[in-house]
Amino acid sequence: MYLETHIPNHLKLIAVVIISFGILVSNYEYNKWNAFILENKVMIGIGKISFSLYMWHQIVLAFSRYFILETISITNAVFIGVTILVLSLLSYFFIEQPFRNKEKIKNTVLLFSTGVGLIISSAIAFYIFSISGILKDVPELDIVKDNAQKNSNVINVKRNPHIKYNARIYDFNNEFTNTPTTKVLVIGASFARDWGNVLLESKYGNQIELSYVEDINYCKNFEERIRQAKCIFLAEKNGTNRSWLDSIARIYPIDTSKVWNVGLKNFGANNGIYYNRKNNPDYCSQRTKMITGILERNELLKKQWGNKYIDVIGSIIDKKNTIPVFTNQCKFISQDCKHLTKSGATYFGEIIDLKPYLNP
Repeated sequence: MYLETHIPNHLKLIAVVIISFGILVSNYEYNKWNAFILENKVMIGIGKISFSLYMWHQIVLAFSRYFILETISITNAVFIGVTILVLSLLSYFFIEQPFRNKEKIKNTVLLFSTGVGLIISSAIAFYIFSISGILKDVPELDIVKDNAQKNSNVINVKRNPHIKYNARIYDFNNEFTNTPTTKVLVIGASFARDWGNVLLESKYGNQIELSYVEDINYCKNFEERIRQAKCIFLAEKNGTNRSWLDSIARIYPIDTSKVWNVGLKNFGANNGIYYNRKNNPDYCSQRTKMITGILERNELLKKQWGNKYIDVIGSIIDKKNTIPVFTNQCKFISQDCKHLTKSGATYFGEIIDLKPYLNP
């Protein structure tokens, strides 16, 4: 979820740094302006309820995002802010203050109750984590609760069922063989793995041999792979600038005519808002707007790459600049609004004409 403003993120960051620096500097010099800004009743009150504000803000934002708001406008932000403030005041006066009163609640009782609460909540959280948060069937994601495998390994995230499909492309980090197939090299991180899945799910999946490279700096025999590849695909979350290919071409003997840049993709801010509209008659035909900046960045990359750019967004966008949330079979195209599900990869493998790029 994001706030709909036209203020660039770097300007927001600069404003936060300047304000924070100003507060720190003011601690070393007392004057009436510092006192007016930092020591008035409103600021002191916010300081007192700051812990409650911290605890409530993410809860309210998360539930608003999942059940009510697709994006946050200025008006919505004000309403959410007031809600967080009211809840924080209530918890401060009816929870924080009573628990701080040693005459009402002794330290031993406080420590025991919080300790038990911590153990119970941690156990519940670990169990939910071990089943990857799968508490019920979700047909739109082809998720079946009874088939969910428990995974308590917090380090090996590739085993997480929500990541596993994308991560399977790691297994294609191999040199090409001598088989009579179309040699395809895919370069990049998770968005490149998405494209690898699109190729494998397409009708050309059995006609190609896929080789995957996440980072060319750590790839053995990279030069040999680009020599053998009949086509090379680049794909990154924020897109690949044409200048990157030009710089690589000065290091490696790469034939740039067989290089294609896979375009950007985005499916809104969150899926929850659409999932909770099951009672709507147009549930499976819902469309969403992309997050701010994606469409503009896509147009810039199209100009840079010309006919060597695979416009993924262009294959699904309509005149209102919206894109589908579900496939024709009512399956989520993306589980996280960024990466593709198996159904999503199959969907793009069908609607994008891959023949000009693969030339099998």
